[in-house]
Amino acid sequence: MKMRFKFLGVLLLLLGFLLVPLRSEENYQQKVEPLRRAGLKLVVYLLPEQLPQLPKAVRAYLTANQYLIPQVGKDIPNGATGNVIRGQFYQKGSDDWAVLASKNGVSGILVFREGKGKPDELAAFPDLDYMTYPRNDNLTETPRFSREIAPVEGEVIIGYYRAFGGPEPPAALEYQGISNCFLDECVSRIWYYYQGKWNWYQGRD
Repeated sequence: MKMRFKFLGVLLLLLGFLLVPLRSEENYQQKVEPLRRAGLKLVVYLLPEQLPQLPKAVRAYLTANQYLIPQVGKDIPNGATGNVIRGQFYQKGSDDWAVLASKNGVSGILVFREGKGKPDELAAFPDLDYMTYPRNDNLTETPRFSREIAPVEGEVIIGYYRAFGGPEPPAALEYQGISNCFLDECVSRIWYYYQGKWNWYQGRD
C-alpha cells in the first residue's frame, strides 16, 4: 500500500512538472494575443494605385476586387514596395506577376499569367497569423507583419529539398517558383506550377 501511494506521489509530481510549461505557454499566449491584434492595426497596406509597376490589368483587378497589399514592417521607404513580384512562374520565358493581396483580413498569393486575366489564388491565411510574436520577457517588442513572397530559382528549390526533405520536386525545374516566407520564423514554403497545377515544396526550415 505504501509503495502504491509513493508511486502515485511520484506520478503526480511528474505531471505537475509537465503542466507548468503548458500553463506558462497558455499565460504567454493570453498576454501576447492583444499585442498581436494591436500590431495588426499598424500594418502598412498599399492601394493598387500606389503600385505603378503593375500591369494595368493586374492593377484593375486588384482595385475592382478591393484588395490591398500588405508590407513587411512599419517604415516603408519612398518608392519601395514589397509583396509584388515579377517572374517566369508558368513556363520558361513567360512574363508573370504575383501579388500578396489582402481582403477582409485574409491574404493570399494571386498569380497572374502574363500579367492579365483571372489569377490563380494560393495559400490564403489570416494576416493575424503572420504577425511577429514578441519574444522578450517584458513583451515590449512591437509585433509586425512578417509574410513576404519572392521568386525562387529551380536549383534553389532542389537545394532545399536535398537539405530539408519534403515532397520531391521534378528533376528539371526550368522556370521559377514563388516562396511564401514567414520571415521571423525563418521558414518558407515554395509554390511551383507543374503539369497544370500548383504544387508546394519545402523551403527554408
